[in-house]
Amino acid sequence: MNSPNRMRLGASSMLRRVACNLQLFGLLFLLAPAPGLVAQNSAGTQNTAAAQNNETPTVRRDAVVVLRPADATSVARTARPLTPSDKLRAPFPPKQPGCAHLVDNVWQPVPCATPEYMKAHYMPPPVLANSIQSTAHNGPILFTGTKPPYLPGKIESITSPFTWGSVAVNVTSDPATATEESGGNANTFSIQTNTNTFKCAPCANGSPFAATAGIPNSASKPGDTGWVQFVYQQFATGPVGKGNSRLCVWNVDINIANATSNAAGYAPTCVYPSASETVAGLDGKGAAIGAAEVIGYVQCPNASSDSGCTLWVVAQLPWSPGTGWWAISAPDSMGLAGNWTNVSGTILGSGGGNEAIFTKTQAQNMLRAYSCYTSPTSATGYVPTACPNPSPLNFFARYFELTASPANYYPTGESSNLAGGPITISCGDYDCWMSYNSSAP
Repeated sequence: MNSPNRMRLGASSMLRRVACNLQLFGLLFLLAPAPGLVAQNSAGTQNTAAAQNNETPTVRRDAVVVLRPADATSVARTARPLTPSDKLRAPFPPKQPGCAHLVDNVWQPVPCATPEYMKAHYMPPPVLANSIQSTAHNGPILFTGTKPPYLPGKIESITSPFTWGSVAVNVTSDPATATEESGGNANTFSIQTNTNTFKCAPCANGSPFAATAGIPNSASKPGDTGWVQFVYQQFATGPVGKGNSRLCVWNVDINIANATSNAAGYAPTCVYPSASETVAGLDGKGAAIGAAEVIGYVQCPNASSDSGCTLWVVAQLPWSPGTGWWAISAPDSMGLAGNWTNVSGTILGSGGGNEAIFTKTQAQNMLRAYSCYTSPTSATGYVPTACPNPSPLNFFARYFELTASPANYYPTGESSNLAGGPITISCGDYDCWMSYNSSAP
């Protein structure tokens, strides 16, 4: 049996020794029409987000988490809908840094995009809406003293960080009649999994971002705020040389971005599927049929520390032929590990603060979050299983139990005209899923 992977809590070295090895995941997947995805919704317009420039992904300065239990319907635990990774029988990508493409069920190394290639194949980076927010709950009563009688100590309030987060969009409309455009271009969009912003523990003077020549205030400082995005962007369809798509991990220093009007503070690591494969459309003639899934996670070499961790994004992209699975690794330079408490995302504008404009479109949306999971294997599929229900005698399990609430959170600049509404939420001891519908006339 695989051992559980639990989030480390920095407040206690004892808990660090008890905790298992961390793998922090952020998952975003776009589902093609499939039976069984349960969603509950009524009409209502999603708030749009502020614009960003055409150079960098931009976090909203006024982004706040607003809990929204009033319109949430809590339901008993039920079997969740299947996703592409449930059906994938493949191991994790190799641990060495870089990019990879799954070919014949084997991860093959491929070159990551160079800065020169990214400049030559320009697309504005991404800058949400419904989200799952981890909330505080009481931990176990700890006793004090070195010998009897032991006295009950303070009950700690605990907010369990996520070890996995996901956003699903199931487009159920007919691609022959539905349309989508962003920035005036058809079949141009992004699919985003966004984290909350967080205090950058690793930040120091000039690290992880060194000063950029000619740009004042472009170096990191202690106490800066970090942000991470796992994003697929598509800007042009067609064969190799005409299509334009990329998958990226974005490390963002919010303080630098704000101080430089987004001229610095962004570190993307990307692969361009369009560099070697045809890019199909989201709708219209030749539209791709199938599911997409963008998975992000963090692997840490030491269970007792959040340092030296690596961010990963693994994605199933039906707009590229073949298996469509791609992978990227990048350093967790801003320190997401141990600090992820909100997951949000959906299908949005392509980048640069654009809005995705849909017509005759219906979609179902599902978000998921885990605070503890059992590692997936090639035999069980790529999706982890929530940890078994904790024993009442296992006091330390309380530190990993998940209490969560639906929330509105709009950290990114892109938006869409899809209208959403009330949500359905269901939680277990270590995981929650939330669903809602969205549509455009």
